[in-house]
Amino acid sequence: MNSNFRTEIISPKEIIFSSEVKEVVIPGIEGEMTILFEHIPLITFLRPGFILINNNEENFFVEDGVVEFFENNLTILSSKIKRFKEVTKDYISLVREKTLNQLKEENLNDKEKYILNHKIEVLSNLNI
Repeated sequence: MNSNFRTEIISPKEIIFSSEVKEVVIPGIEGEMTILFEHIPLITFLRPGFILINNNEENFFVEDGVVEFFENNLTILSSKIKRFKEVTKDYISLVREKTLNQLKEENLNDKEKYILNHKIEVLSNLNI
């Protein structure tokens, strides 16, 4: 029996990844979750973190986005996603500085503060 499902990662400019996979771990807004064949349908938001495909065969750093899983098709939409092997120290510094500046804004709600603080934590834990 085939236990693979279709996965696509799409940015506004291109399809970044498209393949049949066995497992995808996503940083959902509620926490990290693993998607497997026949997972229940879902739509959720992404928080900053890593998308891991087939036990780290492919991995991506994502800042935000939307995920839909339906009838064994996983679609990840994000305008702020990068293959992890393309993440450099300069990129991390730039994103971290931008995030710290966003945190200084006075009109942020608690959710926005949580997401920005989480992004800084994820970036701080990278060993690149």
